[in-house]
Amino acid sequence: MGVKGNLVNFLSNSFFIRLKESISKKEIHNKIVKLKYTLELEGIINDSSLRIYSLPIIRKYPNSVIKIGANCTILNNSTENIAGIASPSVIVTVSEESKLIIGDYVGISGAYICAVNEIIIGNYVNIGVGVRIYDTDFHPIDYLERRENPGFDLNKIPHSSIHIGNDVWIGANAIILKGVTIGERSIIAAGSVVTKDVPANSIYGGNPAKLIKRI
Repeated sequence: MGVKGNLVNFLSNSFFIRLKESISKKEIHNKIVKLKYTLELEGIINDSSLRIYSLPIIRKYPNSVIKIGANCTILNNSTENIAGIASPSVIVTVSEESKLIIGDYVGISGAYICAVNEIIIGNYVNIGVGVRIYDTDFHPIDYLERRENPGFDLNKIPHSSIHIGNDVWIGANAIILKGVTIGERSIIAAGSVVTKDVPANSIYGGNPAKLIKRI
């Protein structure tokens, strides 16, 4: 084919790659605009200040409440966070009684937040990569119930409110379980499992999470 032919093929392929990437970016942009419009229409956000660069999964059960405050950022893949995001952020309510409130200036990176009862997150909270926040056990304690009724009603599973104070930092892959309150300015170490309340101005870590030091 020769050098000239190879160069033509290279330039042609490069053009089509750039064209494909341009179309893809435009499609993503249009989907983001549509999603933000839908979120505002449903009262989940109050303005256009939510920053998303790809699509999270936000599912609101009919008649439940999801509120996302001003100037929040939701990151959904590894191109958006060098810590590495394995899957998009998921924000979901699963019953009519569910309430999920996220304050202003909250950052979420590939986290999963599921409310059966109530999850309240304050302002300026950082929620790290892979964090899980569940106000429910998801499954019955009785093994016979798990065996015989895989389609159980989440409202009948143990659940309890979660409250996370202002300026809390939750490290990567931490799990926050039902009934927990985390006080303002506290830090949850990466990989921790939080089963009990965390007082303000504390660093907690481990499984189950325990006090590491006061700050």
